[in-house]
This record gives sequence, structure tokens and C-alpha cells, in this order.
Amino acid sequence: MTPSSGNQSPEQGSEGNHGPLEGIRVLDLTRFVSGCICTQILADMGAETIKVERQEGDPARHNAPVIGDIGGYFPGLNRNKKGITLNLRKEKGKDLFRRLILWCDILVENFSAGTMERLGFPYSAVRALNPRVIMVSISGFGQTGPYAHRPAFDTVGQALSGIMSITGFADREPVYSGAPIADLISGYFGTIGALLALHHQQATGRGQYVESTLVESLLVTMSPNVVLEARGCGRQRGSLPNAPSGTFETGDGAYIVIMAHDDNHWPRMARIMGKAELTADQRYHSRAARAQHKNELNELVEAWARTKPADEVEKILDAEGIPFSRVQTVKEVLRDPHYRAREMTVEMDHYGSEVIPLVAPYPRLSATPGSVRSVCPHLGQHNEEVYGSLLGISRDELAALKAEGVV
Repeated sequence: MTPSSGNQSPEQGSEGNHGPLEGIRVLDLTRFVSGCICTQILADMGAETIKVERQEGDPARHNAPVIGDIGGYFPGLNRNKKGITLNLRKEKGKDLFRRLILWCDILVENFSAGTMERLGFPYSAVRALNPRVIMVSISGFGQTGPYAHRPAFDTVGQALSGIMSITGFADREPVYSGAPIADLISGYFGTIGALLALHHQQATGRGQYVESTLVESLLVTMSPNVVLEARGCGRQRGSLPNAPSGTFETGDGAYIVIMAHDDNHWPRMARIMGKAELTADQRYHSRAARAQHKNELNELVEAWARTKPADEVEKILDAEGIPFSRVQTVKEVLRDPHYRAREMTVEMDHYGSEVIPLVAPYPRLSATPGSVRSVCPHLGQHNEEVYGSLLGISRDELAALKAEGVV
């Protein structure tokens, strides 16, 4: 079987895959979070995505709770993918990978810097095999620079990017986000880079190298803070720069975010607190002026919120058009009527063992929306399909390769 343009096969599109990336094939050499969210987005949007794992599988498979061979958060990052196993440290495994590269449009990996080179697959080698291939590398610090050799996890990215220095409270140690934001955002940027390169590939027939890192991706999210810091007004931990705004406790112990610092919101907030006279006070006549008195203004809002249950606070703020939101737990988010009305979660039967809620494909496209077509694969679930239909390997050959520890 001879590949033509790198993304065609007899099986392509046979599963009703009609997203905007239908006809694109992704070779997914990722694990944990950052790379997996990148390839999942591509898969959600219709790309045939082949997840390549070592025989012991993506380490995320082993995070608790484990059901069968699928554990932790793995189902939320690996849906819509075909799963195969491959040992890239064996020569026969390398040969199979070279053959797979011939058939793909995009290759995504998130190993530590230098790993692909040590395996024999730097971008130069991948490009020599298939000039159309877009190779996306997601790492902690990048392939170059004085920190490139360091291993990294999400929290390292949060620390080095500066975002942790403004997260938490001023009288306590810096804290990390409860969501793996460095992993996720670097994955999102990896996706953006892949799509930009894909546009170029479709126009020219040439691929390119795309790089995204945990630390740089979060630094990009800090762009406003970088400017503020340079102008001498950097943000401090535990405090929003404008007032009144912040997180306030209500009378029944719930927490609610209220953002009433804008010029058209502040008079309404003053009125509903029974302090309309404050709108004529020169100390509070502008956003900048109110920011100078944020502690006293936030104390007024806190005192008002504490006199009422959260439901009543929400009702009043909603009627006045003041931006607000109750601080919800993840369980509450899953029950939230707005998310439900917008169909932001999809419940999937997980091999008959449980029903798992998954966040719906995003962003929304009106004509070619993404979809959740299958749950995450079992380890090596599609070995026969991929190696057989794509590379023409017989069942007997596949069995021999398995016995040799190649697949």
C-alpha cells in the first residue's frame, strides 16, 4: 500500500465523522494532559486520531480510580481516538512508526525536550519521511534555552510564568490553580498552532514544526499583567484591582462573586445596599478613585451580602444587571441549568461499567460542529484495525510483533 498525500486510506470517514477536520489524520504520541487535550480537540473536530502508547500505556491510565485499564482523568482527555500500542525503543517499532508517519498530516508529542531526537524522530527526520507532516511538540520549557533540560509538570509552569505569584492571598503562600491550567493552555496553543500550520499545509503541501510550552503558554495569558507591571501597577495576590469587586460570603454561608466596579454598575450597587448617597461622594466618582478605596467599598458589599441568603442576593443582582456568579462546586456545575440548556456536557456509557459526563466539544461551529463519537480506547484496542487497514499487516504478522514486544 502506497500513501498518496499522507492522509487517505480505505477506512477514512467510515464512522460518520463529519467535523471540519474530516479527512485529516493525526498521529498522537501524547500522554498525561497537555498533549492529550490538544489531540482530543482535533479528534472532536473530526480528525482521525491514532493514539500511540507504549505497552504499559499512558501513565494517566493508572491514576485512581481505575476501572479495567482506564483510570483517573484519562476518559476526559482521550475520547474519539483509536488506540494502538507500539514500542519505539525496538527497531521494528521504529520502522512501524516511520510507516505510520507516511500516512499522517499531524504528529503531536509532549515528551521532555530531546526525547524525540533520542528516539530517532526529530522534526528533520519526520520531515524527510513526509514533507507534509506538521509536528507539534509540547513540553515544559521548550527544546532550547537554559531550562530546556528540566522536567516539568503543570505546577512548575504556573510558578515560572508568574501566575502563581498573583494567585491566593497576600498574607499566605502563593497557591496553584485547582485546574491544570499550564497543561491545558499549552495544549490549546498546540491545537491553534496545528490548525494554523494545517492552513499553510493545505495551501502549499508543506508541513512545519510547531512548539508550545507550559511556561510560555501561561506567560501569554499574563500579557495584561506584564504591561501593568511595567507601568508600576502590578496586581497583588488576593485582591482585584477595581472596586467594589471580589468574592463575598452570603448570609447562608455561600460565596458569590460580585463585580460592581464599572461606572454604570456602581450606582446600582450603592442603591441596592441602601447607600445611594455614596454615588455623589467624590472619593468614589470614578473607577480609578474607587480603586483607591477598595477595602472600604468591599467591606460595604460584604456587610450587605451577609444579611441575605445567596438566592436572594443573586435575584437582586440579576434584576439590577450587575455581573455576578455564585462560586460553584464541580457537582453544582454539572447540574447548572445554563450549562444544561447549552448542552455543555455529554453523558457517555463507558463500556457498560459507568456513565461518565464529558465536557462537550468546544468551540461551537454552526455548520461543522465537533461531536463525541466514542469513549477513550482500551489499551491497544485498535491495533488490528490500524496496523491491518493502514499498513497492510496481517493478523499473523501482528501476533508475531506482539510476541516480540513490538506492539
